[in-house]
Amino acid sequence: VSAAGTNTVPECTAHIDYGDLRIPPNGEAETEILLVGFFDDVRLGLEQYAESIARYYDIHLPPRPTVYCTWYHARASNEHDIVRNAEFAEKNLAPFGFQVVQIDDGWQAGKSNNGPRKNFSTHQPDGPFPSGMKHTADAVKARGLVPGIWFMPFAGTWNDPYWQDKLGLFYREGRSPYNHIAQTNGGTRPDFPPGEAPFVARWGGTCLDMTNPDAQAYLRSIVARIAGEWGYRYFKMDGLWTGTGTRLQYVNSAYQNDDLGMTTRYNPAMTPIEAYRKGLAIVRETAGKDVFLLGCCAPQNMRSFGPAFGMVDAMRVGPDNGANPKGLIRGPLFSTRVFFLNNRVWYNDPDPVYVRPSFPKEMAETSVSWTALTGSLHSSSYQYDQLPPDRLRMLTRSMPSQPLKTVRPVDYLENDPARLWLLRDERGERPRYVLGVFNWDIDSPQRISYPISRIGLPEAERYVGYDFWRDRLVELTGNELAVELPPGGCSILSIRTEVSSPQVVSTSRHVTQGVVDLRDEHWDAQHGVLSGVSDVPVGDPYELRIVLPLHGEFEHAEFRCANATGTEIHREGRLLRIRWRPSKAEPCRCQVPWKHE
Repeated sequence: VSAAGTNTVPECTAHIDYGDLRIPPNGEAETEILLVGFFDDVRLGLEQYAESIARYYDIHLPPRPTVYCTWYHARASNEHDIVRNAEFAEKNLAPFGFQVVQIDDGWQAGKSNNGPRKNFSTHQPDGPFPSGMKHTADAVKARGLVPGIWFMPFAGTWNDPYWQDKLGLFYREGRSPYNHIAQTNGGTRPDFPPGEAPFVARWGGTCLDMTNPDAQAYLRSIVARIAGEWGYRYFKMDGLWTGTGTRLQYVNSAYQNDDLGMTTRYNPAMTPIEAYRKGLAIVRETAGKDVFLLGCCAPQNMRSFGPAFGMVDAMRVGPDNGANPKGLIRGPLFSTRVFFLNNRVWYNDPDPVYVRPSFPKEMAETSVSWTALTGSLHSSSYQYDQLPPDRLRMLTRSMPSQPLKTVRPVDYLENDPARLWLLRDERGERPRYVLGVFNWDIDSPQRISYPISRIGLPEAERYVGYDFWRDRLVELTGNELAVELPPGGCSILSIRTEVSSPQVVSTSRHVTQGVVDLRDEHWDAQHGVLSGVSDVPVGDPYELRIVLPLHGEFEHAEFRCANATGTEIHREGRLLRIRWRPSKAEPCRCQVPWKHE
């Protein structure tokens, strides 16, 4: 649906494009459902749209994993360093929610002068995994973690000897003017009859035709080997658009006309979109429901976007962020535009977070904070035992991403990407709010201001907040929120409305300050006891930050928690800090009695 018009007369045009939909004489075809709604707040309408998609496809997302991806520091890595990282993660990251060790491009066999090698039936004999892919999967599983792997389900290489007896599995060029085959043959078009050459997409390779039963059988064999024989339970599936037999349009985030339907298919009664979706269904059916499917990536060609609804658990919604500060904005830019799909239709994948020393401290804080606060798929890419302690702690403070759907950009359509995000946690007696304020300019400091009345907080006379990274209490007064931020920096504020009793305003476990770790917070007015349950890894230093009301005298009598060692209590004006380390792998059930004068 495209929109145009003036400020007073909007115009919307609906366009359906299957690519060569064939309807027999006197026949008919059921097309798409068009949803039309009227909302005072466009964000509510988009969220309802995503909820409608989830109901239509009966989507029930699995738990969101926290992932290590080899690509942005070691390409495919190797069977020794992978195990080393898994051993470190088992001890130092798994207690914080880390789960998946994913191998990226470079493990597979084959030959190619057009993007990755594309023989995913086996490993490269002289490559980084000489013992085979099952060997490494078993080693990862032995550490209690989930092995993951990258591959391209719908792509091959027409002039690789491995594919010479499989040329009938590919789309043929048909009427498409975009066949990249000559560029993969030394600049000379190979000797195929007109329209019969295998269709080759730039970087993506030769496109497998999922209308062909033999191509379907081939895909089943590959997935059965990777999931069943080797034991990988997390798939990062790249080049998805090749399943539609169309050209690469990277980087792209909107509808663009292309050669959809111009290539020739084995079964012309099945459209390229249906073929692509059939291929995804084969992957799911063969791999099993317990394999997590990450699609990658929509901006290669947006044909791969909508037809993946209900077929994948997560989707890379933006391009590679490049593992450098200049890419800091890429994930948030593309993810903000489709924020409403996250945690409803799939998990948005913005690409990895970065805490490596080459990132300035403030930008590293922004990188992990944005992903964790928005509930996006959390991945990272580094040899973890090489991280300094402060950077490792920064990473664990963002693991896992918070689980709630009740997070949205505040200034959606005002700034691209949005600079303010509000998370609402209304599960307890007293709602908790977390506001993220982000400076996406990596070259200049910014003063970001916004009317408090438009942020989305409940109406209240006063609010009190806590800045996670600056580790300080913040009192919000007046009609405007104003934050001074360094280049690429952020402020993550836990916000509570002022009440007449003590309340937890922040915790040290996670950047969302209680959303991930604190539950059952309760004020017993009759007995003057503040209580709650904190879920904290054994031995991890933990701090409760309790704010006292503006009026009345409260003095804490003691701190009660059977699972606390080394307890320290400090009072700073209205703020009470209680620090301890959990001694056992069980919830910390805490009580703080108060004397009130």
